[in-house]
Amino acid sequence: MRRRPTGDLKSSQRTVFCPPPGGDPAASLYTHMLIEDTSVDIIPIPGYTSRAFEISLQPQDAAAESLIVAGLSRANGSYRDELASVAYDFLKECTWILMGSGEAAYEIAYLSERATARDVGFELVRVQSGTYRWHRGSLVQVVPEDVAESRGIPREIRVEADQALHFEIPGGMKRRYLDMIESLEFIDKNPFPRFALDRGAAGLGTPFDSSLLIRTQKMALADATRLVGWNARGTWQEDTLDYYWVWRELAFELFKAELRNLVLLKLNEGLTVAGHRLGFSSRLEIKGLPSVQDVEQARKHLANGDLPFGEILKPFRFL
Repeated sequence: MRRRPTGDLKSSQRTVFCPPPGGDPAASLYTHMLIEDTSVDIIPIPGYTSRAFEISLQPQDAAAESLIVAGLSRANGSYRDELASVAYDFLKECTWILMGSGEAAYEIAYLSERATARDVGFELVRVQSGTYRWHRGSLVQVVPEDVAESRGIPREIRVEADQALHFEIPGGMKRRYLDMIESLEFIDKNPFPRFALDRGAAGLGTPFDSSLLIRTQKMALADATRLVGWNARGTWQEDTLDYYWVWRELAFELFKAELRNLVLLKLNEGLTVAGHRLGFSSRLEIKGLPSVQDVEQARKHLANGDLPFGEILKPFRFL
């Protein structure tokens, strides 16, 4: 099992860990459910699925694989030795961050021998959401004053564009996605009408239909999540048509396929940059998972009505 760099290695890491401002989006019930459902289903757990899929490097290169496995395992603290496992860990972690804040940032830090200054490895260092901004392609981390003072570091740390990776929600929907997260948090934090609580506290009676409230909440949840198609684990399934339910399931599968493609694309951009410096050219490749084209084909079956709903959704189930 691999460990963190010893005293014989020096890291080029510039960013620092500091508490992100604001609350954690995953603390809200519905946002936590959405984030969890997406990150868990972005890729099956290697060895724990009946689905035949493959994670590999192209071109295959044992030395490159060793460097990439070490670099990805350090990124999330797993320190595992198998390519499939570290790729799964990274995609799941990156997806979790993306679904929480609409974007994710990593610094590409290089490891060099202290005695020779020769680069011998790299790691992807996560930069906490809410602590950075992007300026002309470069990442600028804004360090809280107390942290900067206690560590003797500048308030702003700049990481050049070729040493930073920027992941973002696909399809140019970041602003609308963040609005959706805000709506989910509002729904979660306001389960009961304010006017009824106020009138109750004042000793006033309020005509109230709890069944109508529950249905309205379900419809608000369905409306808030229409952007990505998430069906909230069946929360309102009994209140909608099966056709629309399957249509939304496919919309969510499309979102996940696009998100997986984006994360893989950006990760490979980082591997290309690191490989140029460390002397390898391999890229990560994943075969056998649902594609955008698979979703489009399933939508055709849904529109034509030539397959049962269960058969339409079957190709997208990992278990």
